[in-house]
Amino acid sequence: MDHNDPEITDVVVIDGAAHSLKVPRVTTRNTHGTGCTLSSAIGQGQTDLTRALAAGAEWELSYAPQTGHGPVHHMAMRA
Repeated sequence: MDHNDPEITDVVVIDGAAHSLKVPRVTTRNTHGTGCTLSSAIGQGQTDLTRALAAGAEWELSYAPQTGHGPVHHMAMRA
């Protein structure tokens, strides 16, 4: 690990495939809880997206029904 690297790379594995997530490094000694916070954010993101999918599931916004994909209901994530 190079503490002089300007970026941090987190790796998430989904269905056996590794994905790199890079963010700028923040120079600080106050790092206690970073892993828990990141995992909670991922979990909350999954919950929010599920809520948005369910809220927009019945929408039919395509000009020709059954031919296109409509959006998720993004405002439901703020509920």
